[in-house]
Amino acid sequence: MLLPQTQPPRAASSDKPAVLVVDDEPGYREAIARILRSKGFQADSAEDGQKALVQALGHDYPIVLVDLRMPEMD
Repeated sequence: MLLPQTQPPRAASSDKPAVLVVDDEPGYREAIARILRSKGFQADSAEDGQKALVQALGHDYPIVLVDLRMPEMD
C-alpha cells in the first residue's frame, strides 16, 4: 500500500521581526496585532506598561508599538 506524500512542515519562524503591541484599549491592541500577523509578523500584545515590561524581559523585541498615554505606567 502506498501512502500519499506529504509536504514537510513549514518553519515556524519568519524572517520578519517580532513586534510587541502595548495599548490599554483592547480594540486598538487586537486590531494592530491582527494586521501585523496578517502581514507575516509575530505580534504579541500587552494591556499596560507593567505587563509589557514582563514580556520584554522574556523576549528581545526589535519593535515595540506603545500607546503614549495609559493608566498606571506610560
